[in-house]
Amino acid sequence: MRNKIENWKRIFLSRIAELWEDSNDEPGYGAVVDTRINIKMNTPIVGRIYHVVDKTTGEVIKVGSTVCALNTRWYKYDKKKYSNHFLSLTREIKSSDADRYEPNKSDCPFLWHLVAAEHLEMLGANTYRISRLSNQQSPLDQKFVGFDGVDFASTAGRIGGSIRSRAKMKSCAMQGNRNIESGLLLSICAEGGKVQGRRAASSGQIQAIGLTQGRKNASVPGRMTGLGQLAMHNRWHVKRNMISTTCKLCKEK
Repeated sequence: MRNKIENWKRIFLSRIAELWEDSNDEPGYGAVVDTRINIKMNTPIVGRIYHVVDKTTGEVIKVGSTVCALNTRWYKYDKKKYSNHFLSLTREIKSSDADRYEPNKSDCPFLWHLVAAEHLEMLGANTYRISRLSNQQSPLDQKFVGFDGVDFASTAGRIGGSIRSRAKMKSCAMQGNRNIESGLLLSICAEGGKVQGRRAASSGQIQAIGLTQGRKNASVPGRMTGLGQLAMHNRWHVKRNMISTTCKLCKEK
């Protein structure tokens, strides 16, 4: 795997060198050499200002910028949020000798030019915090956290939140099992039942239930007599472990 990566790296660097040699005679492009990989960094670059457009209404809902092709930039968008939208190219800005592209520097003139143009386009299109899909941050502020940093931070936040959620669910499940095995859950339920029982007795709820059930039993012929016999059987025979020859319930067992 490492050999494949090294081969692709050599091919990529050689291609960059060829492109530089082809465009080296053109005015307006200075050469900045990065000694770590020994290639000229200030190759001609094109920045693009684009609109995110609603397919149904044709309304511009967001403005963005990129140094990639639009189809590459669209690949990074959340398709669930932007399921009915597309990117439309509005403006292209090319790097020059006075507008150098130095991506490894925080004060790269070209990238600041690009985000400044994006900011003006955003104000002109009125897409700043109009809806949840609109621009939520000024491109100039966004530049401080890296090019396209807000989108990457949002994605990282969703991934981190999902990981923490799964970890918390697993922790809760393990704690639940420990509570069951230790008898803590049973003791909590028993204590809760005692407290609720006292509340029901003091509020008259038990008496009301008893009256209601008593009226239901009385409305059924023979039920009260049967319940009385069952209560007497349990008290005098079952609890005392005795059998009576005159008790119908004892004979049934």
